[in-house]
Amino acid sequence: MKPKGSFALYRGIFFFVLFLSFFSDSLFSQEDPHDRPKRLEVLIPESAKEGPWSDTPLEFKDLDLLGDFSEDNSKQSLQQTEDYLSKAMDSFKHVSDSVKQKREKEESKTLESERFEWQRKTRLENSERAFSREINKARLESIRLLALAIKNLEKIANPKIKKSESFLDLRAGVYREFIKHQYALQNFNQSAEFLEKYISLDPKFNDEAEPHRILTHCYERLYLGAKRSKSPEGMEYYLARKKKHGILYAEKAYGRNSYEFKKVLELLAKE
Repeated sequence: MKPKGSFALYRGIFFFVLFLSFFSDSLFSQEDPHDRPKRLEVLIPESAKEGPWSDTPLEFKDLDLLGDFSEDNSKQSLQQTEDYLSKAMDSFKHVSDSVKQKREKEESKTLESERFEWQRKTRLENSERAFSREINKARLESIRLLALAIKNLEKIANPKIKKSESFLDLRAGVYREFIKHQYALQNFNQSAEFLEKYISLDPKFNDEAEPHRILTHCYERLYLGAKRSKSPEGMEYYLARKKKHGILYAEKAYGRNSYEFKKVLELLAKE
C-alpha cells in the first residue's frame, strides 16, 4: 500500500531531488485520415501547445479573497500559497527566458577554431547539457516552492474559502504547475498521483483533454517499468489506466464520433 498524506509527498520529493543531483547529466502519420492509418503517438501527442498546461501559461490571476474571510490562519495560509505559486512561476520563467537567450547566442556564434561541422555540433551539445542542468535546477526549486504551496492549502480550514470558486482555481493552478515540472523531470509516479487528484477536484477539470493525455503517457511509462521488474499485477493495473485515460483523451480532444476516437479505440484494444 502506498504511503498517504503530506509525509509521503515530501519524502517522495526529497528522494527524487537526491536522485537528480547524482544523475543530472546522465498514432500513424496523416494526409487523408481515411486513407492512411495513424500512430498512437500522433493521436495522443506529447506536449501541449497552448493554454494553462503549456510551458508558458498565462500569468495566474491574483485572487481577491483576503478581505472576505475572518479566520486569520486560513487567510495567512492562502496568502502564502499565492506567494509560493507566483514565485515558482516567475522564477522558472526567468531562468527559462535566460536559457533561451543563451541558446540563441550560442547557436549564432561563428568561431574560427571550428573548422568542421562536428566541432560546432560538439560545442552546442556541451552547451545544451549545461542548459539542461540549469533548467532542471530551476524546476527543482519550483517543485520545492509548490510543495510548500500544497502544504499551505492543506492548512486552510475556513469553509467559506474552501467552497469558493477562486480557491478551487488556486488549488488547481498549484497542482497544474507541480505536475508540469514533475512530468518534465520524468517523475511519472508523482505526476500520475497529482493528475488523479487534479481531475477529481471538479468535473470541469476532468473534462479537460490535457490531463488525460499526460496520464496516458505516465501510465505507459509506469507500465513499462512494471514490465521490466516482472510485476504482472503492476503491468495489468497500469495498462488498464493507460487505456482508460487514452480513451478519455481521444473523446475529449476529438469527439466520440470522430475518426481519431475510433482509431484510438482500435489501437488500444490491440495492447
